[in-house]
Amino acid sequence: MRVATEFCIKVGAIDHLFGELFHMFAEAGLEQRYFENLEAFILSGKLKQIAIPPKILTRIIQYYRQKDVELLEKSILNLNLDHYPNNLEVRHICEEDFLTSALIHMLTTIFDKDKNMENTVCLHILCALYSVMNKSKIEKTKEELMMTLNSMKDSTILFEANQLEDKADADMMAKRLKEKEEQQAERQLKLEMEHSKTYIGYKLMWVMQLFLEGKKFPTGTLSAFKWRMYVFDIVRFITTSQFLRWFLHFDPQRFFKMILALYIN
Repeated sequence: MRVATEFCIKVGAIDHLFGELFHMFAEAGLEQRYFENLEAFILSGKLKQIAIPPKILTRIIQYYRQKDVELLEKSILNLNLDHYPNNLEVRHICEEDFLTSALIHMLTTIFDKDKNMENTVCLHILCALYSVMNKSKIEKTKEELMMTLNSMKDSTILFEANQLEDKADADMMAKRLKEKEEQQAERQLKLEMEHSKTYIGYKLMWVMQLFLEGKKFPTGTLSAFKWRMYVFDIVRFITTSQFLRWFLHFDPQRFFKMILALYIN
């Protein structure tokens, strides 16, 4: 399956990959195996420029949401959703499951093109992150957050289709099992931290800093026109009494350091 997928991508036989090949696996009751095989190709960005049929995209999102929300977020960041008709539903999933990076990505790439939006996407991002933060029931102190992030090892999960586990001796198997358990515990701690009010609060301030510096998410530079619009929206946001009170309570020192750029530049 891996070889067939790689071949289809290489020769541009996308219709076959998401047509006959998918239906063959689905009819054989192996749809899960099909999606598992796609993981490595999605996460490596090999499908980022490919328009996957909407029905299969829906199944991919449903499958990864049931399996692993961290995997779902990475998938959203690496899928082409430009013409997907259910993007509003994906946005709601990001908000419900605290997938803040995917939410920012959706708003800056998909919804920024929506001419029906009354405000710029910047204001939507700030309000959405603030709303997601308030929905979180996980409370962490700033000290706990920094301690966890500083002690965290590389928790990137490798989704490899063909892991060679045969011919391993008992000691090696035990070592791998222990490493897997430690990795799972670390991932769970990381997810809990990323879903906490404190983490999302700092992410809100981080994205504001990013925009004030004229940068896009995740990379690139804002045009001069869009940068001025974003700065105007950030000023509107931070001078609203509700949000201003929160900033002054949350981390006043970092807040004043951040808005200093408005006066210096």
